[in-house]
Amino acid sequence: MKKEDLFECIGGIDDDLITRSESKRVISVKKLCAAAACFAVLVSGCVFAGKFLSGSSGSVVMNPDSSVSGILESSQISENPDKVSSEGSVTVPEIKLPENDGTASMDMIGLIVYKGKVYTQTQYYRGEDAERINSLVGDYLGHAKGGIDEWSDQDDYAEELASTNQGNVYSVRGYETDFRICIKDTYQDEDGVTAQTVEFFENLNGITLTLGKDLFEGRLKISQKLNCLKYLTHDDWNNSEENYIDLSNVSPEKIQEFISEVDNAEFEYVWESDKDFYNKEKQAHLFITLDDQTVVELRLLEGGYVGYQHLGWYFVKIPGETFDEVFNVCQ
Repeated sequence: MKKEDLFECIGGIDDDLITRSESKRVISVKKLCAAAACFAVLVSGCVFAGKFLSGSSGSVVMNPDSSVSGILESSQISENPDKVSSEGSVTVPEIKLPENDGTASMDMIGLIVYKGKVYTQTQYYRGEDAERINSLVGDYLGHAKGGIDEWSDQDDYAEELASTNQGNVYSVRGYETDFRICIKDTYQDEDGVTAQTVEFFENLNGITLTLGKDLFEGRLKISQKLNCLKYLTHDDWNNSEENYIDLSNVSPEKIQEFISEVDNAEFEYVWESDKDFYNKEKQAHLFITLDDQTVVELRLLEGGYVGYQHLGWYFVKIPGETFDEVFNVCQ
């Protein structure tokens, strides 16, 4: 994208294209364990916020605080932390099925099993927002019957297209199926009119990341499709306020420099070094609308940390003037 085009669109993004706050929900988590033959996440016990941000017509994107690789107690981290990071790379552990003794109260995180991999719920578009991205719905991959819940056994998870959500499953044009797939469905709005939904599921576990570009370019393709940017202060984000603000005080050149530094920074597994990482006082949320009308949310924390909102404890670090210029505007 030309920097002149970027300059024109900064601040010009339609609010309908930004996912906004619709509701909050609290998800209980007790244990996230590993078992090689299983493909699911069950959560109970320890409480964390599973906030959703939604668009004006109802599209939502899950807060990564509630992602499957998100915030967990120390006892819930991989039992082999030396396998999480090595030689400048980090490996996000595979999602695996904990044992259910029949007594725990559990909730499910939305998921689909496709070709032996777990894809977890990320972005959800409906109504006009779904119509805008309808052209991204690609090849038919099969039908997810749904029905997976906290009491499903291991055999249930071993089935292709086992899922918590029901609907036809498709590829997403412009993205690899080993990263992103979707469910396209319909619903009736408050006026009884049938409207469309498109829900993205992403494979963000069992992957190895070295540099930011492994995720932000190789999977999300930010630089190729970068269109417009807005941000939320952390207070507004935390309180589900819809006060999206243009990033017009930062030059297109500085934005491109920021993204370049993010792409070339190494990933870190921040829990190992800072278990209070998410309690940092200064945070911000940067929303990047791409040319295909999808929105990528980046979470920025003081000290130069930049992460994909759905990836939990895995961040790149780019301290310095470029980060500060963007970060300080977002406070």
